[in-house]
Amino acid sequence: MTDTPNGSATIRQLRPEDLHGVVGIDEKTLGRSRLGFFDKRLMAVQDNPDSYVTLAADQGDRLVGYLIARVNRGEFGRVDATAAVDAMGVAEGHQQHGVGRQLMGALDGALQELGISTLFSQVDWTNSALLGFFGRSGFTLAPRVLLHGAVPEGALAANSGDEAGEVEDSLDESGELDFSDPSGDQWIALARDRMLIRSMTEKDLAPIAAIDQQFTGIDRTPYFERAVGQALAESGVRVSLVAEVDERVAGYIIARVDNGEFGQTEPVAVMDTLGVDPDVQHQDVASALMSQLYMNLAALRIEEVRTVVAWDAFDILNFLNENGFAPAQRLALWRKIH
Repeated sequence: MTDTPNGSATIRQLRPEDLHGVVGIDEKTLGRSRLGFFDKRLMAVQDNPDSYVTLAADQGDRLVGYLIARVNRGEFGRVDATAAVDAMGVAEGHQQHGVGRQLMGALDGALQELGISTLFSQVDWTNSALLGFFGRSGFTLAPRVLLHGAVPEGALAANSGDEAGEVEDSLDESGELDFSDPSGDQWIALARDRMLIRSMTEKDLAPIAAIDQQFTGIDRTPYFERAVGQALAESGVRVSLVAEVDERVAGYIIARVDNGEFGQTEPVAVMDTLGVDPDVQHQDVASALMSQLYMNLAALRIEEVRTVVAWDAFDILNFLNENGFAPAQRLALWRKIH
């Protein structure tokens, strides 16, 4: 995208040198710096430019606004690509002057060029100013349920030592967390006692895609290539897991640690995808994966997991309810791009 005047501001792509300008605008709004989140996000944009649309608004030589949208292909079993606005801000003194509207209009144009017709976002339901902006921009409630779950206190207690060495002592030779001591709580021991739960690697892509295709009827290998690649690159291996039964992949969780999407100020885990081979549906594979995920997150001092589920995905909604998830105090929004 070339620099193009658009009303009172010039709209262009974000550049790496915009980092501190973006952080400064965001910090004025939230009251704290999210340098780590934006630094990582702009690096991800450089590494995977096809997965993001980024925009900057300039007045003169000053950055006065920004927008970052993630492009999703294959999310929730969809064949068509969608996008989600996960970071946006306008500098103090420039709000209520159309800069946000200019950024959203430029995003529409960029997404139309990519053939994307659906745009999502999330917002805290108490953020009346942002809700008003999204409402004026044509967003309505999306057919999705935003859920969150607290990492169980037992997992946090098992990792409550102040010394880093106490966490490291819980790692086995493979680098995985091992809490299979039968004297511990049943839910803690579940993952290691009943089946092998290990970190996901790129070699797991084919069996993961094969499991997914049994449910969706669609080969979503390109989606999983991106999802796994981003999860491993952005979060490391401990929060994306596979379960093995009879030495083959029987289930998986793709998750990542997020430090700032959608205006969040505390690190949370985001669970993007959960799947289990139909042949082992009644062997507690999903529960074992959740058990290990909780333990790994506790070791990383992450206390909350969030996910998004289609409103009519009743099986997964019931499973998440049984595993302590509840509606988050956030709203899922969407609109069509014409």
